[in-house]
Amino acid sequence: MSLDLLSAACEAIKTGSIERASAAAREYLNSNPVLGEMALASRLGDVQVSISRADTVNLYMIGSYTLEPLVPFVQAWGVANALFLNARVGPFGQYWQEILSAESPVYSTDTDVVFLALRAEDLVPDLEFRPTYDVNKVGSIVEDLAGQVEAMVKKIRERSRVKIIVQGFDISRCYAGGLIAFQGDNGTPWIIRECNLRIANLARAAQDVVYLDTEAMVANVGPQWYSESNWFTSANPLSGYGLRELARNLVRAVVAMRGKTKKCIVVDLDNTLWGGIIGEDGPHGIKVGHSYPGNNYSFLQRWLKAMEGLGFILAINSKNEESLVREVLSTHPGMVLRDNDFALILANWNDKASNIREIAARLNIGTDTLVFIDDSPAELDLIMQAYPEVACCRMDEMPVQVIRSVTENGGLDKLTITDEDRSRTAMYLAQERRAKLEASSDSLEEFLRNLQMRAVIGTVDSGSVDRVAQLTQKTNQFNLTTRRYTPGEIQAMAKDPDYRVFWLELEDKFGSNGIVGVAIIRVTASEWRIDTLLLSCRVMGRTVEDAFVRAIADVAWVQGATALIGEYIPTKRNSVVRGLYQRLGFVQIGESGNDGVTLWKLELPAKNLGTPYVTVEMRNEVSYKKEETAS
Repeated sequence: MSLDLLSAACEAIKTGSIERASAAAREYLNSNPVLGEMALASRLGDVQVSISRADTVNLYMIGSYTLEPLVPFVQAWGVANALFLNARVGPFGQYWQEILSAESPVYSTDTDVVFLALRAEDLVPDLEFRPTYDVNKVGSIVEDLAGQVEAMVKKIRERSRVKIIVQGFDISRCYAGGLIAFQGDNGTPWIIRECNLRIANLARAAQDVVYLDTEAMVANVGPQWYSESNWFTSANPLSGYGLRELARNLVRAVVAMRGKTKKCIVVDLDNTLWGGIIGEDGPHGIKVGHSYPGNNYSFLQRWLKAMEGLGFILAINSKNEESLVREVLSTHPGMVLRDNDFALILANWNDKASNIREIAARLNIGTDTLVFIDDSPAELDLIMQAYPEVACCRMDEMPVQVIRSVTENGGLDKLTITDEDRSRTAMYLAQERRAKLEASSDSLEEFLRNLQMRAVIGTVDSGSVDRVAQLTQKTNQFNLTTRRYTPGEIQAMAKDPDYRVFWLELEDKFGSNGIVGVAIIRVTASEWRIDTLLLSCRVMGRTVEDAFVRAIADVAWVQGATALIGEYIPTKRNSVVRGLYQRLGFVQIGESGNDGVTLWKLELPAKNLGTPYVTVEMRNEVSYKKEETAS
């Protein structure tokens, strides 16, 4: 079975099916730790890789210990996360030389991510043999250790906007002193913790820097993290299990930095969200609550509730009678989750693969953004065969293991939390009410008029930068160029006088949709060039784009521009906007060869552009009369 999974992963890579390769590789690696990574990585060199550039990440690793053994583990877990990771390693121990040299691969335009792997023992000699330090010297040691890392990150950032991942220090290896090292704030473990806090705060404040918590990784693996024999023979302190854990977390960070986080956690009900079968045991005969075994299921529900608070959508996919399901969700005293915690409840007798497709369609998200938890191997296999891009996880007797598996393999890492994330479920429930209004309307015009839409348009600031970056990373359908930007890159453009970064927030009679639109403009003397124009799929088809482009055109005209230039770069998923610029009155002025890229021009001031269904309020730039949007 394991060899079949390995062969399936390699065959999928040959054919360019990264989703099928990912599903097979993930299952193979989870059942074959350490040896599995080595086997998969060794086979990657034997297959003709047919993966698009969009799924490729160039990773450059520099550090104070031997990093070559990490490469196959990173490559294997890259495949398991639908990425082809091209990992390269700098010269041993020459991290400062690599950072200082302008010719270093650190600054190559081909490098996407730099991994900085440092051991505290390598930066401060004999640290592992000093359980305590003079109290008066503690501050200088912390400054020395953390200051070196801060200086490295600062120097890289001065020259490049490359993404940076920094590995934290480890406190558990102290070969002298025993318990005394842990008894006060002059002990080496305390010094390491203080340094890690400094580095973590640096990562949070800096642009596109992520901190990897080594202490958490060591705690997860235990004593098997280390290999003294590896250290003495090859200057690599990690065992195979340590390399595996580091690689998994490194790849998780890469995935999160690329904005590839999942959006929706779909759960089964019987023997998943609660113990027992509701159709046989009845709404109040199922097991969920404070005592065993119901506390198992309550634990899982508490985790799901927390994930909802982080902006993940919850949905139900269950073979059950909906009336019984809603009765449990509404009345059972042991339930943590209630019906308003779920954006969508599909409790019916359809096959679960069809329900998965319907969940994605009704929430207007891709099936590749779903995680599915079920206790039935047969149901999970059905989903994996139909939709290999869905991250599937089997519910067993210990929900803690399920949570760990989903967290480590499911693409659920976020680096920022926006206001839209915190209110996402409420937004989707409001979306269902909008759908009902649309279904009851006699015409599209009547529906749009009754929505009573109001758009607020402003320029990006510290409160909106994370959401703007998030939209560039996640929006695929209504996205004219599909350029992806990080928060750091958005911040840099916001400070650049040659750029304007606009956001659009939409509300209607059912509530706020949050920030759903982004426009990034490159400003020249006479023209404003639209680098990025996108809208969340949740508001497609409501003429919001007409109001947005009209507002930008008016601002451009007021600030001296005579034309707007738009670009359309076709992808597999954005054909819906192929004719947008033509519909809005732009004239085509150019077309490239076989890639289908087209250029469009709108002479200013704009005429016959706008919508009567959206009122507009401008902030931070200019204001104009409301009735102009309907001209």
